[in-house]
Amino acid sequence: VKAQALNMTDSAAGFVQAKSLDMRDAAIGCAASQETAVHSGVIGLLAAGQIKAEEIRTGLLFAGKVEGNVQTALSPLTALAFGAGFGVVLLLLRKLFGRKTAKHS
Repeated sequence: VKAQALNMTDSAAGFVQAKSLDMRDAAIGCAASQETAVHSGVIGLLAAGQIKAEEIRTGLLFAGKVEGNVQTALSPLTALAFGAGFGVVLLLLRKLFGRKTAKHS
């Protein structure tokens, strides 16, 4: 859905791009908006300039200003921890299974 202003109630959408998004008891897979108001909703990926929320659950959130009760699965701190852990695992796997080069004299 692409719109200037979108009001969603008891509905679901895969992708939403709107200047202003107002949702109540709704679910969105991926949303991008300048202003977002959520009264109760779930959004997989949300990128917004400003968010006002009574209750929202997101998988990944990019926002300029956030007001209200927001629960996100991937915060900057968890992303940093995940990246560091992934790097350590790759380093260990490389040391364990990496090619050994033989030196010829």
